Amino acid sequence: MTRIALPAANISRLRDCDPLEQAVIGFLLRLSNPNTYREYHRDLKCFLEWCSDQNLLPLGVRRLELTAYLRALEARGLAEATVSRKFGTVCTWLRYCADEELISKDPTRGIDRPTVDREKQKRTHLNVVEWAQRLRAARDHGPHAHHLVALL
Repeated sequence: MTRIALPAANISRLRDCDPLEQAVIGFLLRLSNPNTYREYHRDLKCFLEWCSDQNLLPLGVRRLELTAYLRALEARGLAEATVSRKFGTVCTWLRYCADEELISKDPTRGIDRPTVDREKQKRTHLNVVEWAQRLRAARDHGPHAHHLVALL
């Protein structure tokens, strides 16, 4: 994907963009969280590059090609959650394109999205009090232990 710069204050300039640029810019403009914006932008870039490598028009992909993209993500050895997120971004973008009538219908309907084992996603973490207790214990143990725990 070529780098698409969001237009400064002149929204009328969006109408001069090609449909693909309109689709990407319009989709990303809806996002207010910078982390979500960054991840969605990265996911779309990955998909658009894959489409380019496959000589596919992103706004013309069909179910078969989307399934091939999903399999390509899985073949890269990415974590289940990463595959699910990347593919989910593309599905959400294509649904947006259908809603905005940039494409005639949503090609993601009927594609089984990857399931993520939520038990594997649970992360163990310390709350503030537990962290303070660990840090105090490390300080009591000595400066080296304190430095190591503080680096965590």
